[in-house]
Amino acid sequence: MSITRLINKSILDSKAYKPPLNRKDFIKLDLNESYAILDERIIQRLKDFDSFSISSYPEYQNLIPLVAKYANVPADSVSLTNGSDHAIQLLTELFFKKGDTVLIPSPMFFVFYHYLKIKEANIKDILFADKTDHFEFALDNVLDALDSSSKGLILCNPNNPLGTKISKDSVLTLLEKTRDLDIPMIVDEAFFEYSDADATQFLGEFKNLIILRTFSKAFGLAGLRLGYIIADPSIINEFNKIRLTWNVNNFAVYAGMVVLDEIPYFKDKLKEQKAIKDELKTFLESSGIQCYKTETNFLICKHPKHSEIVAKLKENKILVNDISQYPYSGNLLKNAFRISIPSREDFETLKKVLA
Repeated sequence: MSITRLINKSILDSKAYKPPLNRKDFIKLDLNESYAILDERIIQRLKDFDSFSISSYPEYQNLIPLVAKYANVPADSVSLTNGSDHAIQLLTELFFKKGDTVLIPSPMFFVFYHYLKIKEANIKDILFADKTDHFEFALDNVLDALDSSSKGLILCNPNNPLGTKISKDSVLTLLEKTRDLDIPMIVDEAFFEYSDADATQFLGEFKNLIILRTFSKAFGLAGLRLGYIIADPSIINEFNKIRLTWNVNNFAVYAGMVVLDEIPYFKDKLKEQKAIKDELKTFLESSGIQCYKTETNFLICKHPKHSEIVAKLKENKILVNDISQYPYSGNLLKNAFRISIPSREDFETLKKVLA
């Protein structure tokens, strides 16, 4: 008899995500990484990491105040996580149990669905609307779905995988509704630097608000798995009870301090990325590829021969992401692929291949 019989059935029924491998020799435009954002000067600063810390347990007292200052929130409203994926796992554990109904405007970052299913929660998905050049958040439908049976609302702002920003007024309206229902509202702001989506202004008034952020996108540290949550200190206190004591390693802590000391540099790189993205959108559309407006570091594209485009790019050492079968997306992403913002040099290569 197999020992696996003792494992929770919801885990046995789930599937482990298998990330793509052997990507080093490709132009990597498939996973929303800001792969070309760190210059040699920043890399050298990262190489100056104190080797003594390799054999010492990490300490967070120097990084947390810097994160708090960057986010313009009190330090006791911040907790570090091993990437935002880990934050999602812990927040699911903190707030939801078997049978709970959780609303998710969909599609959304697949990790949320994964952990809610493991918790055996009921996912109520409300689809965005396809407006040809952008995807529209269905505020009225979400408000109608929020009722006394709801145990939580999760937003992704700007949305991943759609790239759509939810307006500040809509966020406020939903905060008021979830506060009245006395349920948590979790907002994933992994791409907030690419838009003006920022819910921190509501923290003082709404104790049920929890915000997730990451260093993977605007700071280019995806490989170091550094993220953080922002919430009322009462929630942070409970969150820290289930967060592993040393869940973020010393090098990630050091790297976080380095990049937060270089904010003007990263703001300039952000402007550069946005300029390339605008040029990329214009080029793709001139090539007969439909593009959607996004406020992230990627574009959503559609074409009847999307799978052939994805395959041909891969043959030429360029990776983009076929998202036509994205979970909980209905028909929104039919014939769709996602492409991240390339470096200036890689953009020229992409243009030659597509031509």
